[in-house]
Amino acid sequence: MRAFTDEEAMLVVEDANTLLEAVVVLLSTPEEAAAMGRRAQDVVRTHQGATERHVDKILEILPTGGVLADAIG
Repeated sequence: MRAFTDEEAMLVVEDANTLLEAVVVLLSTPEEAAAMGRRAQDVVRTHQGATERHVDKILEILPTGGVLADAIG
C-alpha cells in the first residue's frame, strides 16, 4: 500500500465522509482520476513478481531438507 500512496496512485480515506469527498473530487476531475489510475498501473507493473522474488531469497538462506523442504516440494 505504501508504494501506492508514495506515488499518489490511491487515496486513503478514514471514514464515510472522506470517502464521499474523494469520490466527488475524482468524479469532478476525470483527468486526475485517469492519471491516478495510470500511476496505480505503473506501481503494479513495478512490483509484479515481488512476492516470488522474496520467496526465492528466503529459500536461498534457509537450511535445506526437513519439514520445510517437504512442504515446498
